[in-house]
Amino acid sequence: MVSAGSVTFTDPLDSYVYTVYDANGTYIGDFNTTETLLLESGLNYQIFVKPNTVSLITDPIEGARWTMAYIPVVFALMLVSLIVIGLVLIYRKGVRL
Repeated sequence: MVSAGSVTFTDPLDSYVYTVYDANGTYIGDFNTTETLLLESGLNYQIFVKPNTVSLITDPIEGARWTMAYIPVVFALMLVSLIVIGLVLIYRKGVRL
């Protein structure tokens, strides 16, 4: 339970959805990082945090942002290197893509 006047959520990848209820269990709303939530400071609130879902099929750019944020750069570079090496080997064998 929290008691506050103004709440701003900070999440650069917008990877969470914040669901807010008052102390009686009345639903107030779902919020993300682009919104500032104004609460009455004399009341108690419950804030539930749940992961935001990203679909690589419907939004590939957002999926790529998530991948680069959560996979260390070294692994990303290794993956790119493997792809380049694989393409060079395929080309040398005479297989046309």
